[in-house]
Amino acid sequence: MIHRQIEEPLKAEIRPGLWIGGIPDMIVEEDGELLVLDHKFTTGYLGSNLYNRTKFQKQLPIYCLLASEMYGEKIRSGVINAIYMGDKA
Repeated sequence: MIHRQIEEPLKAEIRPGLWIGGIPDMIVEEDGELLVLDHKFTTGYLGSNLYNRTKFQKQLPIYCLLASEMYGEKIRSGVINAIYMGDKA
């Protein structure tokens, strides 16, 4: 796995004069393909529905779109690295 970038801003013009941007935690290259990683800390229990019950639902797909535009490459996947920080950690 090769780190392409760590916490570097991404931006793309999605139509003339309209820019979006964001800062994913990490973009890595694995077997010639790019993955976008975003770390999330939570006090809620980790489970299969974590992604759906959080406010950042659209954040990772936007990061993937931005990375694809910036690098001119297809993104294989976006990965949420959820870290439990609750009382029982």
